[in-house]
Amino acid sequence: MKLTIFTALPLTQIYGTERVFLITCNLLKENGHFPRIVSLTPEDVSLPVAPALSNIAINRYPIKLHRLSLIWVLLCTIFKFKNGIWLKAIKKDLQANGIPDIALVTDPKFIPDLIKALTDTSSNTKVFYWDHLLINFHQFLKRHDGKNIKGLEKQLYLWVYSRIFKGVLKMVDGALAISSGTKRALSFFIPENKIPLVFNPVEMNSSKLISRPAFPTFIYVGRLEDVQKNLSFMLKGLAKQKEENWKLKILGTGPDETTLRKLSEDLGISERI
Repeated sequence: MKLTIFTALPLTQIYGTERVFLITCNLLKENGHFPRIVSLTPEDVSLPVAPALSNIAINRYPIKLHRLSLIWVLLCTIFKFKNGIWLKAIKKDLQANGIPDIALVTDPKFIPDLIKALTDTSSNTKVFYWDHLLINFHQFLKRHDGKNIKGLEKQLYLWVYSRIFKGVLKMVDGALAISSGTKRALSFFIPENKIPLVFNPVEMNSSKLISRPAFPTFIYVGRLEDVQKNLSFMLKGLAKQKEENWKLKILGTGPDETTLRKLSEDLGISERI
């Protein structure tokens, strides 16, 4: 089976979604399939692909987007028209690398152009939208200065993106949900029987386990962003175990580091972190 993932990520660094791509592609290869990643990114493709992804077949196409073209893309996506921004690059890739049996699309704005390109080839490719929390975008709306988007501005964003999902998800064969919450959100736009729940894969680790410490030690590795990671919930939970001997190690940084530090002080657990 040939499977192609279409993404807007430049794939120059390994973050959460890129690691999911890596594990998924490796699992598919181990089982005799042929996965590939196509990056349709507005970012600089002169930078090399992350070394961890070097064993994956990757093709990157630079896409120039300015404000007017982005507005055009949004309007076309809302009304299910091909916008042409990605069409040329997608057709070029299909001609050079062949037609996949399955296409996984991680950005809904690609869907009209991808469907058009595949229709022109008379292919039987199954197209699935693979959501990585974009469906829950309203939880993460922030300006470039980090402040939350509120009021009328937020309502406008909500309207635009809900129209995008409502339009393009009718064009795909199904959608993959990485959590039960994502599946519930997707079910507003596509029948639930077309939304398989597929949790993100985890790599098997066969290395020797480290012996347990004398008292519980918790480790968090990741971005310090409370809206997505809900770290305040973890801190409040640990604060209820003050009588127990425990330690928390945090490896990471992010926009909410100062706020989380203050919360740990207010909860009286900062010396254990």
